[in-house]
Amino acid sequence: MVVGDSKNNSLLSIKRVKLQQKAKVKLDLVAPRPGHHSYTIYFLSDSYTGCDQEYKFDIEVKEDSNSDTSR
Repeated sequence: MVVGDSKNNSLLSIKRVKLQQKAKVKLDLVAPRPGHHSYTIYFLSDSYTGCDQEYKFDIEVKEDSNSDTSR
């Protein structure tokens, strides 16, 4: 599994998982600057031809309400 930003041609997170019928996977990534961001999650197989998949998703990053901006 790979999370990427195709607009900036960058990878945000990558994790190798075993092929199973069903799985829950936690993928960590560093939150980008506040605002709306569009990414793609890629499911890539090194064993099976033709089963790679990709799904686009959007996230909204909010300002940290606890941050001290008076410094």
